Amino acid sequence: MKIKPKLNLIIDAFMFLLMMAIGGIGFLIKYILIPGSARWIRYGENVELYFWGMDRHQWGTVHLILGLVLLGLLLLHMVLHWKLIKIYVGLLFTGKKIRMGLFILFALASLVLLFFAFFAPYDVVPQGQGEGHHRMERAAPEPSVESTETPKPVSQPVQREAEVHNHHHTDDIDINGRMTLYQVSRTYHVPVDSLKAALGIPMAVSGQEKLGQLRRRMHFHMSDIEGYITKYHQRRD
Repeated sequence: MKIKPKLNLIIDAFMFLLMMAIGGIGFLIKYILIPGSARWIRYGENVELYFWGMDRHQWGTVHLILGLVLLGLLLLHMVLHWKLIKIYVGLLFTGKKIRMGLFILFALASLVLLFFAFFAPYDVVPQGQGEGHHRMERAAPEPSVESTETPKPVSQPVQREAEVHNHHHTDDIDINGRMTLYQVSRTYHVPVDSLKAALGIPMAVSGQEKLGQLRRRMHFHMSDIEGYITKYHQRRD
């Protein structure tokens, strides 16, 4: 048996195993290492979930790495079969200019699909808020039938926004290691200094540091942050 067929067989086998691993990790993240809101529903409290010592965000990184390895093997597979690919393309499209145009379009589409996340616009919305919350400053909320308190004036949007965010439900909180202290503060409306004190983080530590890096140094859990956010808003209520 020649070397090239053996190499093709090995590459195909590794590609198949990688695809199965990528699918399996996807199931692991989706159904086992569930986010904070689903953890409260399933376990009745915000527990920490790990598989082989890694949480869902770390497994997400593994998922990405395996995907890139699979992409590399696929490109190698195409290089080894390049002559065959050229023959089939030549049979389907006889014009040289047509083949070149299709190749350029295919290459551009591949690059866009691979790197679109770095250029596409995205929305930053506080956790637990939808489109309706963005309209809070345009129309006053209707008073609750059960409430006996006097509704806040429409001319106080800052107070109304504070009221909305003070009623964070714990199952709406989902903290991950890619977030920074400042992002947690802005998203859940808690003071950065108070958050640092609750987690035992020195005040000199930058609020731009990611929680995943801080957790390894300070030995706290993501559930500690979520619990602090809940207690903070309960005290303010």
